[in-house]
Amino acid sequence: MGTEKIVLNTISHAVNKEVNVIALTGSNNDAIQGILADSDLEISIPATKESRVLENHLFVINALCELVDHTLFPSA
Repeated sequence: MGTEKIVLNTISHAVNKEVNVIALTGSNNDAIQGILADSDLEISIPATKESRVLENHLFVINALCELVDHTLFPSA
């Protein structure tokens, strides 16, 4: 998943262009270590089973979307 070359290259390019990165990872996130900048955010799921990691990533993505919605549209 996160060890795919295209994902790591994309993160590297974003960091080089000073674009903030939010990285969703699992327990086996060794490939991403050292790539993220200090201003980037890594949300690591403490699981090794891919289905559990993906399930939790969906939860985190939904929670982030809810936060954005409530920030942009507080009375809705």
